[in-house]
Amino acid sequence: MLLVKEKMNEELVRAVQQRNIKELVRLYTLDVPGDTADDNGNNILHLAAKTNNANIVKGVLLLFERRYHLSKKKNMKGNLPQDESFLPQIVDAIKLFNSNCSPVKKEDDVVLDFEARINLKNTNFQRFERDHGHRKRSILLSLDGGGIRGLVLVQMLMFLEENLKSYIWKRFQWVSGTSTGAILALALAKGESPTKTVGEGRAHAILKAVSKKGACVSSMLTVGFRQLTEADGQPVDRAQAWCWSMNVPFFRFSPQLQQRIEIDEHQDAILLDMLWTTEVYMRTEIIEVEQVGVL
Repeated sequence: MLLVKEKMNEELVRAVQQRNIKELVRLYTLDVPGDTADDNGNNILHLAAKTNNANIVKGVLLLFERRYHLSKKKNMKGNLPQDESFLPQIVDAIKLFNSNCSPVKKEDDVVLDFEARINLKNTNFQRFERDHGHRKRSILLSLDGGGIRGLVLVQMLMFLEENLKSYIWKRFQWVSGTSTGAILALALAKGESPTKTVGEGRAHAILKAVSKKGACVSSMLTVGFRQLTEADGQPVDRAQAWCWSMNVPFFRFSPQLQQRIEIDEHQDAILLDMLWTTEVYMRTEIIEVEQVGVL
């Protein structure tokens, strides 16, 4: 067993040094420990930084940093991982996980718009505290769908849980979801472990039977369903306006992805980039995250 563990650790180190993102993801799914180090005390984030490859650094941070806190560990020379690279984007990426500040420099007009939006939300939040602070609260969590983009939901919920210092399910009294969001909501409701391996089961056969019986109905409801479950547009605007009219806090976390992500996307590099964009976005929304914790 020990030999197997050592071999897997060697494969993880080799994947990082060779900038092999696909292999890095595979080893992560096999639950290979990310706290391995070489003879000089370099952990896998040190080694990733030495490659001067931003993608492999981001991959290590996204997959292993939360569990092993690699960015805070020094090697035998006393160097942190961020000291092992001369590229600003790599240094900034590592520092991002040690700070709740946005790494993006905004122009003055964007800063003013951002501050105005935060002030508006703060005012609305204060009104809610004044009018309803003494009452028992019911908080609704709504999760969008989108196939593989459901990983964005997982990333955001992990960030919320990490910053709120409590199990995310205990924060909400009502949970709704669409498509992948509904699957995630059910998993949360059942108390599923994030590390539990789930078999394929008879999902394909069940879906095939349902699709045959409900083909006509689904065709008739397609247009209406798309309108009702839009991630952007009038449904969202109206929900927000309705909440604000009653002085009820409304928080919406929706990162703007840099490229179109298909619902069945399977390229690890693209998916990791999607998750990195989500991570950066959530850290720019830290004020709203903290307000969610007060509810």
